[in-house]
Amino acid sequence: MFAGRTDIEEKDIKGFISRIAQVRGVGEDTLAGYRDVMVGDLVKGPRHAVAAHWSARQAYIALGTLLTSAAVLGVDACPMEGFDPDAYDDILGLKASGFHALCACALGYRAPNDAYQNLKKVRFSPEALIQSR
Repeated sequence: MFAGRTDIEEKDIKGFISRIAQVRGVGEDTLAGYRDVMVGDLVKGPRHAVAAHWSARQAYIALGTLLTSAAVLGVDACPMEGFDPDAYDDILGLKASGFHALCACALGYRAPNDAYQNLKKVRFSPEALIQSR
């Protein structure tokens, strides 16, 4: 399941700055300017209103990487929408975390006796999807 933040808060940015400092072996004070820009923009600035949409797009980038990695490893993957995200949030306890379910992805290996595994995939033709001018 992929989740996005419903809201970005100053504590989230502080945690991110702490992680950068830890990974890079620098003091958090050296990142104060970066932290202030992020807080000013994402928490107090105009992009605060669209942060949840941005977060959703970031989750879909991660989903794309998961799908590609699964294919390379020979693992079947099926991304899914159309589920009840609020129910997922309740079941997984996401509301208290500030995250919200966006999509899900099933991973696994197909059964050797899957009657459909060797059928050709049916997709829209390129002409139906791509317009050239």
